[in-house]
Amino acid sequence: MTACALAVASVLTLSPLPASAATDAFVAAENARLGRHRRVAQLAPPSIDTRQGVYDERAEILAELAASRFTAGLQLVDLAGYRELHERLRRPIDALDTLEVEVQETIADIESRREDLVAVQSGLVDPVALEEFGLDFAAFPVEAPSEFVDSWGASRSGGRSHKGTDILGPYGTEIRAIEDGVIERWSNSSLGGLSLYLQGDSGARYFYAHLSALADVSEGDRVHAGQVIGFNGDSGNARGTPHLHFQWAPDGGEGWQNPYALLTAIWAQDRQTPLPRR
Repeated sequence: MTACALAVASVLTLSPLPASAATDAFVAAENARLGRHRRVAQLAPPSIDTRQGVYDERAEILAELAASRFTAGLQLVDLAGYRELHERLRRPIDALDTLEVEVQETIADIESRREDLVAVQSGLVDPVALEEFGLDFAAFPVEAPSEFVDSWGASRSGGRSHKGTDILGPYGTEIRAIEDGVIERWSNSSLGGLSLYLQGDSGARYFYAHLSALADVSEGDRVHAGQVIGFNGDSGNARGTPHLHFQWAPDGGEGWQNPYALLTAIWAQDRQTPLPRR
């Protein structure tokens, strides 16, 4: 091989450049083209014009490689932008998933309320069911309840279990005597707060807890069904959640039983609207 050919071959050898995955194929193809030029240079000493053409082509190839790498860089930038866009799109999709769950819960609650209303309207919740509790008439104990559910037996602090029904309502709303009877006594404790016991004419005994204040009643006073005997509150261990804790002992003593069925029967007679639930 002549010195000139060796010089051309040296010029035509591409120095390794950092190549991205996107330009590897392009680099390989262009190196193959340069290889063909080297073989031609080895067969015959190139003329000046031939050498100049090779140099020009090599410069063109290097320019194309630089452009290819620049394009690959833009592709990487586009990829980062895509990922950012994906994250931005995923957030509202997650929010929609959460909203769908909330909508399903709302639909279930509406269906439950509709079933309650249908039950009242169709007579499935019979107002005369009060007779099963020894009552001809009774008043719901909270004037404007927002919710009450069957929570009998639910766990409470200190290993206790719930022995009544919690009836949520606005602070200060009127609390009423469930039936005709006598105010047995009142008390104030760390758990029940301001509380009172009502001895009903039916023989049943009732316990009202977490009151904010008593009405104008005293121990031994006779009251009638629906009479205001106190006001809803959050005394005792109910701080921050105004509600009436209501208990019922049909034996007139300490034999407390679940009052939820009694309350729903009274509600059907007294209000004739769907049960209050959140």
